[in-house]
This record gives sequence, structure tokens and C-alpha cells, in this order.
Amino acid sequence: MAESLRLVRRELADLTISPPPGLSSAELSRRRAAAVSQEAATEDAIAQALGELPERLPAIRTDNGMLGEVLPSRSVLLDYVCFDEFDFTTKNRAVKTRERCYVVFVTSTDDKSQLIMVDLGSAKPIDDAIAAFHSSLGKLDKGLSLAEDGEVRERLMVVRRLVLNPVLPAIAQDFRTPAGAR
Repeated sequence: MAESLRLVRRELADLTISPPPGLSSAELSRRRAAAVSQEAATEDAIAQALGELPERLPAIRTDNGMLGEVLPSRSVLLDYVCFDEFDFTTKNRAVKTRERCYVVFVTSTDDKSQLIMVDLGSAKPIDDAIAAFHSSLGKLDKGLSLAEDGEVRERLMVVRRLVLNPVLPAIAQDFRTPAGAR
């Protein structure tokens, strides 16, 4: 369906931007109207198929107790999610209410009843820091060790400050107390 939509949109663009020579204005209007109609029908078919997805693909759900069975004792699972926030209550269209951001869901295997969400804020500084760190890793390929290259360590510390440090208070308890001492 996506390919059909791409093709009909391409046809519509061609008819609008560079119509075939010798085509009468009435024929051009007829072809554009047919393309617009086909585009709408294809979009509707895609929307209907997407609406049926929950029935076709049941959501995979888990609970924290299940995590406790597969992860080592006294460990945590950090699930980083990047998203745009929208307000779907506005008329006609969803309105983006916040720039792209990251949150982390913290699940402790020792406290199976609690899921903690930590908001990391804007995605741009995080994405930029990760990109800078990746670009600095090329230096390690040239024979420098991580201990010898202050730039790589500095960039790694920036990533740590942005993506790990805000989460530490949520996971610190799991690592401070002896197993079973809670």
C-alpha cells in the first residue's frame, strides 16, 4: 500500500509540476482529480489497515515479576525512549507540544512493583553528545588507548552526565544495600 501511495503522489506531482505536453486543461484536470481520489482511497486503506493492527498483532506485555526471573538479582533494566510529545485534543490536527525528548523507564528486579520514569529532557544535546563521542572513537583506531586520549574520555563523560547521571538516584538503592537487607 505504501508503494501505491508513493506512486500516486508522484503522478500527482508530475501532473502539477510538469504536465505532459499537448494535454488539454480539461484532461489535465480530470487526471489530477482521479489522482487525488486515488490518493485519498489509498490513505483510507492504509488508515484502516493501521487501525486493525492491534487485532492482528497483539501487544506483547510483560510484568516486572517476569523480569526478575530472567535478569540477575539486584539488577536494573533501563529502557530509553525518544519521542515527540503531541496534544491530540486540539481540533483537526495533533499539535506538537514539546521538542523531541528522551525518558528512561527504570525497572528494578528487586522491587518488582515499581516502574520509575526519569525525564532526560531535550533529545538534541543527548544526540549531539553521542555523535561527538562516536566521532572521537576514530582516534582509538589510530592506536591511542582510551586512557591516553582525554578527548574521548571527556566526550564519554558528557554522554554519561546526560543519559546516566539523571537515572542514578532511581537505581542507587539497588547497589547500596546488601541483597535482602531492604
